[in-house]
Amino acid sequence: GAWSRDRAVFRFHLTRNWRMGVAAGLLIGALLAFTVTQQPGSPAPSSLQLVWSLAWLAVVYGLLDGVLLNVLPVMVLARDDRSRARRWLGWRLTVLGLAASSVVTAAYHFGYREYRGSHLVQPLIGNTVLTTGYLITGNAAAPLIGHVIMHGAAVIHGMETTAQLPPHYSEPGSSDFRPGRPPSGETEDSDR
Repeated sequence: GAWSRDRAVFRFHLTRNWRMGVAAGLLIGALLAFTVTQQPGSPAPSSLQLVWSLAWLAVVYGLLDGVLLNVLPVMVLARDDRSRARRWLGWRLTVLGLAASSVVTAAYHFGYREYRGSHLVQPLIGNTVLTTGYLITGNAAAPLIGHVIMHGAAVIHGMETTAQLPPHYSEPGSSDFRPGRPPSGETEDSDR
């Protein structure tokens, strides 16, 4: 049924031009990692916390972001079958795919207080670059790899200060809450 057809289309988008998709993902990831290093840094986690942060925030969160923000908006436009996807890899899919990705990216990031107003421009630009890599190569690996590299760079450069790993707030419910940190006035040892 529909599920098997959608899986076949997704597999098609991962296997067609896969070498170009991987190369574009690495190139775009390097570019986005460079933009991460231009932000203020903060201490990176160490040892097992670093491994966990890279696995969860870079790989899992990066892949989910890439699928939701870059791959699905394009695939929805060309999901009926492979022949339509091939025909649509032209200017119509490019324009509609970039527009759909931008709408989803804006809606997703607008949910974070730190991305309202002019701060929304950075994720819109980054995701436009990622979606463009997908549209140029026709391979979904480009934005997926690019997102993983960007989120990995953010973990290593400093999770507390890089914009690619929201939210950054210190009190639950306040405008400066940061997950993983105890609320002010408490320490991690206060429960012991």
